Amino acid sequence: MPETSAAVVLSIQYPIHFIMPVVEIFKTNVTKRSQARTLVRELKKTFPAFRINFDLEDCDRILRVEGPEPVVSGITELMQKHQYQCEWIEN
Repeated sequence: MPETSAAVVLSIQYPIHFIMPVVEIFKTNVTKRSQARTLVRELKKTFPAFRINFDLEDCDRILRVEGPEPVVSGITELMQKHQYQCEWIEN
């Protein structure tokens, strides 16, 4: 029996409505969990479809925002409105 080789191509097909999320990372001066919880609630009022969380253990007090579109200026403006520093870290 002759030896044959066959290439197998696997493809992942996503539904047409599938959108890769945009992840934005910010350096902040938020130090307390209570501040972070309040800010997450406020940010989610404006960006309800986004996943928003803080990593206060990181030396940069990271704010992570994941959603369907970039919102860098909106996040920095809201943080500054609440008297917090917020610097976008370009990925």
